[in-house]
Amino acid sequence: RKPIVITGLSGVAIASFCFGLSTSFWQLLLSRAIAGALSGNVAVIQSIIGEITDETNQGRAFPLASVTWCVGCVIGPLIGGMLSHPAERYPSLFGGFQLLKDKPYLLPCFASSAITMVSILSSIFFLKESLPSKVLASKGRDRRAEASSTASSPTECSPPCNYQSISRQNDLAEDHPVTPTPPNTPSLFNKRVIRLLMAGFMMSFTCIAYETVFILWAYTPISLGGLQRNPSEIGIALASTGFLGILLASFAFPELHKRFHTLPIFIFSMSMYPIIFATIPILGMMAKSSLKLGNGSEDPSALGWLWTGVAFILASGRIAAMSFP
Repeated sequence: RKPIVITGLSGVAIASFCFGLSTSFWQLLLSRAIAGALSGNVAVIQSIIGEITDETNQGRAFPLASVTWCVGCVIGPLIGGMLSHPAERYPSLFGGFQLLKDKPYLLPCFASSAITMVSILSSIFFLKESLPSKVLASKGRDRRAEASSTASSPTECSPPCNYQSISRQNDLAEDHPVTPTPPNTPSLFNKRVIRLLMAGFMMSFTCIAYETVFILWAYTPISLGGLQRNPSEIGIALASTGFLGILLASFAFPELHKRFHTLPIFIFSMSMYPIIFATIPILGMMAKSSLKLGNGSEDPSALGWLWTGVAFILASGRIAAMSFP
């Protein structure tokens, strides 16, 4: 698992930096394609959590991955919203850097890559391998080394050392672990697995579609049905609901999981997406009809209702994200 995690993080760091350097549409697509091809760490992290936990603590362990995701949902939009166009927004600090004028999104992409590099270093030095076959092999090597050092000690060579407890014999049996043969590929694709894969595909597709559509909709001009918000407003709005996601994943999900179990929570969470997608065009029509005044300014009352609707959409999205644990 560890090499895959490090490779995925490295790919995301490189792709994010290349995204900030992009000057054409095909370069943007290429950097995003690289990030998508090498960012399969979500499944790997879930596998690691499953391998180091059991049914007694999985209800509390799996939401931790969602907590880290929500922390990213707080930090990421703030980085993107506050650090884009730095030469224009912070001329006293970055006005003298022509590179940041030519590439206004390089700074947030560089910050994102730097954070990912910290994750890479922490994975190299602190992440332990959890793949069962690797763990058993490592334990076997350690036990053989321990037995070898014990046998070479002159104080342990008396005849009684030939007689060992049953538990010790069982421990030594682990020196040569037998790795179970993995099932063949056709046996994996039974009805239950196929249904699970379809549900996972629809969950990921719907979640990514919502996040992408919301940002585009919030940035689109009001005349075209959007909200015409600037990047900093969008970033702050997304980051504010990240805290709600942290609370839901840390406290609400474990208690709900103990009471209702997995399937009802998944169905309820996924049912939020139709509500979200139905609310977005309605809110866009309301903004188009009442937000702009005749002099070009924004109606404060309509603006308040607009942000209330945005808060409802984003909060619903955080509830829908409970389907991921």
